Amino acid sequence: NYSKYIAKKGVILCTGDYGSDPEMLKKYIPSSDTIQNNLYEMFSGKINTGDGHKMGLWVGAAMDEGPHAPMYFDFAVVGAPIFADALMRQPWLNVNLRGERYSNEELPYSYICNAQRQLPGHTKWSVWDAKGEEEARRFNEIACKDLRTPFHNPDNVKQYIEKGYIKSANTIDELAQKMNVPVDTFKATVARYNELAKKGVDEDFGKRAECLTTIEKAPFYAANLGTSLLVTLGGLQINDKLQVLDTEKNIIPGLYAAGNVSGSYYANDYPNILPGNSHGRAFTFGYLAGKNIVSLG
Repeated sequence: NYSKYIAKKGVILCTGDYGSDPEMLKKYIPSSDTIQNNLYEMFSGKINTGDGHKMGLWVGAAMDEGPHAPMYFDFAVVGAPIFADALMRQPWLNVNLRGERYSNEELPYSYICNAQRQLPGHTKWSVWDAKGEEEARRFNEIACKDLRTPFHNPDNVKQYIEKGYIKSANTIDELAQKMNVPVDTFKATVARYNELAKKGVDEDFGKRAECLTTIEKAPFYAANLGTSLLVTLGGLQINDKLQVLDTEKNIIPGLYAAGNVSGSYYANDYPNILPGNSHGRAFTFGYLAGKNIVSLG
């Protein structure tokens, strides 16, 4: 059936992002070619297809200049149906597919993701040993790396090992073989990392001393992690009253936008130095759009 509604004061677009539209992703976020999955799709289905963005463009709205900011998380256990256990995402030793360490592993997740997307195969191996759960409690990592997550428990880890998402071995040589990385290179990397951990100074990449742990107590573990997209953060250009603007920066009468369909907020990357700012923007701008449409419409 076709239903037509006539708005007396205006219309507020709150239609989400376009993470499930491959054509829009390719145009506005070219780096999405280097990621492994879309978490929103995994849990909610392909519902964010940029409908509001498209409707706005059809009536002459201006879109944020590209590339748009994505919200990337290093959640993707390659081949797994759900995101990584928090244990895997602690700042353990990270190596590329050549068995080489390449960065500071305790950086914010957007930095982590941008680093691993530059690697061969766009994925990394996170490596720890039998001391892992005990040692991780001193890292003081929070939010998505918090060990209090219900996804962290011995049964989950055992299940991941059985399904092949985590590789486990009693020797470094055996672990390297299971990871399919060069054994000699990986052994040298582990030896160097152990040396730095015992010194308490990361001379190579500057990681905090409390996040340096040796890899010397069997069994040893490794998980192949990639990058997941949560949401896209580019949208229709708006003014400070949440009114949508056209390509000449003029107001489109009666049209407002909030949440991830609205733009004029993020650029290039998601700044996770202020936790909750994406949700905060959505809640606040939705409220302000409603308030403004009543007073201005």
